[in-house]
Amino acid sequence: MDLNLHKLSELFYALILLLIVGIAGGFLFLAIYFRLFFTQADNYKLTILSIGISVPIYVFNAFLAAYDRKGKTLFGKSGMLLTSLIGATLFSLPILYLPTVLGFFFRLNSMVGVSIALLLEAIIGTLCFLSDMNN
Repeated sequence: MDLNLHKLSELFYALILLLIVGIAGGFLFLAIYFRLFFTQADNYKLTILSIGISVPIYVFNAFLAAYDRKGKTLFGKSGMLLTSLIGATLFSLPILYLPTVLGFFFRLNSMVGVSIALLLEAIIGTLCFLSDMNN
């Protein structure tokens, strides 16, 4: 059995990025927009819900970062998994944290926070699509 340490290190970094963006972003989003649930739910429910909030955003952004302009995936290329996950992290940070910061300072309701996140996702997806068309 051949064990490739380079692939394991990529997977380790990918998991660390997912934990930072996924779980932390989801926890903060829940803490700002759903305070009552955040204070009353146990840690297991909070973790599952925070993963459910942020992992779909992260996975969608990983696919955005992994496609080239011809519509082919780049996951098969060497080092592309880590590159696409770094791109997904950079795309996901404003989507998860900007509505959280705005909700903290301006006391927005949850519908506005979710709308801001969806709008940012649409803007980033459109920019990725347009940048691929121009290349």
